[in-house]
Amino acid sequence: MAQNQPKDKNTAPKKAAKKKAPVQIPKIISGVSKGDTLRDGRAFSIKKGNAVTVLEAYAGVDGDSELLIPAMIAILLTIDKQPVELSELRALPIGDYLKIQNLYAEVNMSGEVSDDKLSDGRSFVVETGNADTVLQASRIVEAGQQHLMLAGMIRELLKVDGEMITLEDLLAFSIGDYLKVQNSFASKNF
Repeated sequence: MAQNQPKDKNTAPKKAAKKKAPVQIPKIISGVSKGDTLRDGRAFSIKKGNAVTVLEAYAGVDGDSELLIPAMIAILLTIDKQPVELSELRALPIGDYLKIQNLYAEVNMSGEVSDDKLSDGRSFVVETGNADTVLQASRIVEAGQQHLMLAGMIRELLKVDGEMITLEDLLAFSIGDYLKVQNSFASKNF
């Protein structure tokens, strides 16, 4: 008779929890870069960034949207082959800053086709989310990677050529493509 009785939930053996592999974050900077010189003769170059550049910049400026573009530029800029801090970039003469900003735009924002197309021609759609979107995103974002939560929510609602993509694929988007998708996400969900 003991065999036919259901097991007590508290005494049943527990399944081992699956350990999630951490999200593999692509390199912030790809190998593509262009350069020029500043008025004082120092050489500078701007590298092509991706979605992680945007997220790192957001984290670095504590939500101050006015500093977002300069923060992304600082992440991707080298002067005389040395990384540049945001404060150093902001201290440059306006002519040098505009020269750097124009090159940044050329390297990172070119190739935009339309509001619903990525620079490679693939179409995308961002849907309207709900509370479940936040919960699903929290399941794919590891502890210690909270700066990826926005990207996780976007990933939950994004379809590229009708298919969902991985978070890793989203993080590999160019800056221009990521910002275009992010703007679509914000306009539909905020």
